Amino acid sequence: MRFKKDYDFLSSILDEIALEGLDGITLEMFWQRLRDRPKFPIAVDDDSKNYFWDIVAKHKDIEIYELPEPREFAPVYNRYSNVDSEFGVVVDSEVPIPDPYAPIVTVRDNDVRGSCSTYETRHCITSEIRNGSVLLVTLEQAMEKWGNCLALVASPKLRLTTLIGMETDPLIDISLNAYCLLERIGRSRYLGEVTQGEEGLLALRAGFCKQLHYHRNKLTLKGLITKQNHYVKNKKGATVTGSLFHLTRFHVQRKTEMVIWLQRLCDILKDKPQNRESCKVIKDEMGIPEFSFKKLSSRPFLKWIRIDKIPCREFYPNANPKGWFYGNGENKYERVCQLLRHCDDDTDESEEEADEKEFSPNVHFDASKIYYGIPLVHQIYFHIKEAGPNGASSKDLGRKMTLPRLDIRSLLNILLKKGHVISVLEDRGRQKVKRYIAEIYADQNADYSLLKKQDAICDFPTHTAKRKRSDEDDTPAAKSYNRRC
Repeated sequence: MRFKKDYDFLSSILDEIALEGLDGITLEMFWQRLRDRPKFPIAVDDDSKNYFWDIVAKHKDIEIYELPEPREFAPVYNRYSNVDSEFGVVVDSEVPIPDPYAPIVTVRDNDVRGSCSTYETRHCITSEIRNGSVLLVTLEQAMEKWGNCLALVASPKLRLTTLIGMETDPLIDISLNAYCLLERIGRSRYLGEVTQGEEGLLALRAGFCKQLHYHRNKLTLKGLITKQNHYVKNKKGATVTGSLFHLTRFHVQRKTEMVIWLQRLCDILKDKPQNRESCKVIKDEMGIPEFSFKKLSSRPFLKWIRIDKIPCREFYPNANPKGWFYGNGENKYERVCQLLRHCDDDTDESEEEADEKEFSPNVHFDASKIYYGIPLVHQIYFHIKEAGPNGASSKDLGRKMTLPRLDIRSLLNILLKKGHVISVLEDRGRQKVKRYIAEIYADQNADYSLLKKQDAICDFPTHTAKRKRSDEDDTPAAKSYNRRC
């Protein structure tokens, strides 16, 4: 989303009002939002407040309402001010976090949509504040008469543009619940909205929370929000995994020490044979203590890595057989760390399949990724071949070529029918991801080689039995028996 420069304070003022959604913003919160806004060029003091009031109170895209009851001022809660000192994980708040906008009530009234609990009970006082471009009430008079009952609300068009950006089609199809979720995420600005914890979306009793996964997928595919993994230490001391959402323009990459370690572990295992290695070797390569390594193998990280106990004779097949057993003849076992899925890949293939119609039109197409004069089927084969024995998923190829998923699938079907590529299902935790491998690298792929061996073993008894029956039929006794029958 491309907004005007930071020094355009008028755009910043309107942006802060619009981000509060249909609920609107009280003047006390408005001043706080301006103070917190990065690179806001004007200091917020008594003189500037009067100047800002003169601007917003007369602006055609701002309506002013009187709330039925004063809205209590609630400071913006910064979850990152309360983190675990050892691992940098956010610690859940010990006390309930007040939500001045609760309860969440969805509203659709002609072109007006959003969430607002006071939509039916508040009333518009814009005509008492201004008459055309003439201001009728000063800031001091407004605060004295209405106080925190006064709320500034941006027009539907301004609120939509603030959420989806200037480059997105304003007629984009967004359901009411998805819009309310988008509005909630937009209000969080750079802090983002999380799913877990006291302040999380799952703790809200809102309609969009019942189908949070579905609405989040829709908004992500349209390029309106970003998602990353988020870890919270709850009140019981356990670390739970959730998601962190931002509007695309407010995206901030949040990486705790645990996430950095996990990423490093995944990078190491990715280059190991069969994506696994002895825990002893891994700890030495990473240089972390046993306690920290145990944290990485705890429940929140099980969808990326798994700790197994494997007999030494299987893990070290070329070692001295004496090292496979104890003195009493029992098998020795090795603790092995197995990579299930790289932590950078935070989208399940099943999620992709569920929303596989095509990329939304507002997803940026990069023409520089497509070579002029070369057939697309040749280009996608080049990317698959470049991936080597590990191959590439349809998602990887879509990112490289920035083409709709249906186009990618059509090109892959051509290559599969021609026999230039093969497809293999790869286990990633509880999911299976289809990867495409150039035929010249087929025998070098571990999963494909294992599959061929299994097929050979399954076919062997059948072929043997057929051959045996054939041999028996040629014997004189068999011929005599057949003649009698």
